[in-house]
Amino acid sequence: DAPEAEAVRGLIEGRERNAKPYVTARLLRLRRERPALFEGDYRALEPEGTDAWLAFARETEGDALVVLAPRFPAREPAGVAVPLPETLAGHGWTEWLTGAVVAATERLDPRTLPLPWAVLVRA
Repeated sequence: DAPEAEAVRGLIEGRERNAKPYVTARLLRLRRERPALFEGDYRALEPEGTDAWLAFARETEGDALVVLAPRFPAREPAGVAVPLPETLAGHGWTEWLTGAVVAATERLDPRTLPLPWAVLVRA
């Protein structure tokens, strides 16, 4: 039951009252379905071009999670890129909250994300 990316975007950007319960439920579902990710190796990722973004990865054998979040949501992410280490580069990713497919080779560009932040899981 993959979510509709545009519907989720509208829910969050419209500040609908059920946005927070939706996000919470989706993240709890991820934890239930892929618990090893929450105990996997932690790796801080360093966004280039700004200090206004936080990024990290969790890796476990055969699976990975990448989280990106702006520290200052009102700022545009122009010129920002998140270099991905070799173990994460070149894989397919699914944005967990929206179900959108995200392409990332060696770098992840926040402007290509379906939401102003991302919870990416290896597809």
